[in-house]
Amino acid sequence: MTDKHTIASWTESPYTSYDKRHIVIHHRVRIIRYDETTADVVHQRREGDGAWKVVEAVELREYGLIPNKIRDGVMSE
Repeated sequence: MTDKHTIASWTESPYTSYDKRHIVIHHRVRIIRYDETTADVVHQRREGDGAWKVVEAVELREYGLIPNKIRDGVMSE
């Protein structure tokens, strides 16, 4: 069984051009706990009502932390 908790969320409008100014990027940071000693901290983002995409994740394990950088920034795809 996993427990999921959102610990932070925010929005930004990174585009300045007239045709993209309305686009809003949503961010959230979640903790996903798998058991007593295993969890993940995940930074996700999405554009509008699209699917959440992982930007960065840190795996918390008994033997230490494993950082995983998946995307560089808001506009990289």
